[in-house]
Amino acid sequence: NNKANPFPGKVFNNPKHQDVYHDVPKDYVGAEVTPETFVKVLLGDAELENAGKKVLKSGPNDNVFIFFDDHGAPDLVAFPKTYLYGEKLAETLKKMHADNKYSKLVFYIEACEAGSMFDKLLPTDINIYATTASNPKESSYAYYSDTEVKTSLGDEYSIHWMENAETASDTTTLQEQYEYTKAQTKMSHVMQYGDLSI
Repeated sequence: NNKANPFPGKVFNNPKHQDVYHDVPKDYVGAEVTPETFVKVLLGDAELENAGKKVLKSGPNDNVFIFFDDHGAPDLVAFPKTYLYGEKLAETLKKMHADNKYSKLVFYIEACEAGSMFDKLLPTDINIYATTASNPKESSYAYYSDTEVKTSLGDEYSIHWMENAETASDTTTLQEQYEYTKAQTKMSHVMQYGDLSI
């Protein structure tokens, strides 16, 4: 409901102006959206859960998918008022593995310098596959510039993997999606990290 939004209460991610915000449950909004809360959600924090908030309640037989989209810089991704650093994310993912919070975990990040969140930080032996919009030293770029909304509706990497996911068959592999997204993303270098066999 930002005053600059000519379509109050609506969010579009493509030129067709299909609202992707309406009727979508929002578990954390506003001041609740912090790196600390994000980490607690991933770790299944009991205090949050007891307060009636949703947390990840996964176990050793579950596959987990995480998509993060925001601004970034070397070794960090942005939240509305502060940052999550690569070391803290790596520490959290290692703890999730030690606590048997997943069988396999897939993590996609759309941000500038997104590769720095995993490069030299994500182990290859904890059943996590990660892909990023950019390498550790470059920007990622906006996509679908819209004159009515007066902003871009998405980012190049995210738009390509999401549109691929919507049309791909159930047998499409993560590696196939990575190769497709990498080929379609022209303004940054799509990267992959961790266990590439997933």
